[in-house]
Amino acid sequence: MSNDLLAIALIVRFFAGWIQHLDGMHSLFAASGSKSIESYYNQIDRSHNLINVANFPNNGIEFMLIKKLPKIFVASVLALFLLLSGCAGTTSAPPGGQQSVEQVSQPVATTPVSGGAFNKFFPKSQGDYKVTFRQEKTGFAQAQLSQGETDMALLSINDIANNPSAAQKFNESSKTIAGYPAVTQGKNTTAILVGDRYQVKVKSNSDSFTPSDREKWLQQFNLTGLARLN
Repeated sequence: MSNDLLAIALIVRFFAGWIQHLDGMHSLFAASGSKSIESYYNQIDRSHNLINVANFPNNGIEFMLIKKLPKIFVASVLALFLLLSGCAGTTSAPPGGQQSVEQVSQPVATTPVSGGAFNKFFPKSQGDYKVTFRQEKTGFAQAQLSQGETDMALLSINDIANNPSAAQKFNESSKTIAGYPAVTQGKNTTAILVGDRYQVKVKSNSDSFTPSDREKWLQQFNLTGLARLN
């Protein structure tokens, strides 16, 4: 097996420069007055060792080894050599900058609107009920709903632009109020999400202010106008 491998290595190594001149080398070798090629063949047959080629003139080594191998084997090796060379020439690394990078979309933070911008969307005082604004800050406004001297509920609007995870609870709810996703938080709070951004809440401060009352007052907000607020 090692003899064949040595022969293959010599074929590949000298194919490009020597194969076209094998006939010429054979003539030069025969005219040199040295041992005939046939005598070297006999020596190889006696030793059965192609590795020991040091005793052969340099001009005849390649020719002798190729001559010794079957023609079909030589042809197969040459064909394989050409095939591998062709494959190597057509394989190229992907251009730099064209590498595929998986992009993960991230929520883009939006500056919350000022709290004062929400006031016009709150319910108006009506009948025995009075709406009094209590707190305003960036992205948030709150008002108190009272009946006479009794605090009935807290009304609020909260911009969740910088807190997208706060919308998750609405995505998981099948309930709607006025066409907007709604959730009940605890025993005394009902909330809806308007325009995928504004969380509108009504929180009962009195046991007499029922869940149906909260839903009614949620619909008293100007929800359509709030949904258009940017």
